[in-house]
Amino acid sequence: AVGITDFRAGLKPEDKLAYVTQAAAAAAGSSKQGGSSGQGLLMAGDGINDAPALAAAQVGVAIASTPKDMVAAAADIIVLNGQGITNLPWLFQLADRTHTILQQVGMENHYC
Repeated sequence: AVGITDFRAGLKPEDKLAYVTQAAAAAAGSSKQGGSSGQGLLMAGDGINDAPALAAAQVGVAIASTPKDMVAAAADIIVLNGQGITNLPWLFQLADRTHTILQQVGMENHYC
């Protein structure tokens, strides 16, 4: 379990971008008011039509067959091992471990 409470599927490219843009704006408004809940917006996609929404998300995860795929250029993370979205729990664990290390060495404000 990775704590995903909401998801969208089967959207057209323009609907994906509109949703991601709206959710990012709402999250930015919440953080300006001092409400840091540890929640964020992750967009995962596997096609070039996902690129605009991947680029607009807080974290974009491309499910690609090769790093040369156009969708990979718009993402923050590229999953290439053929397991796709099932890698999300591992990615969240890796992010948590990385954040812990950055806190330990006093670098969290430089990268987070």
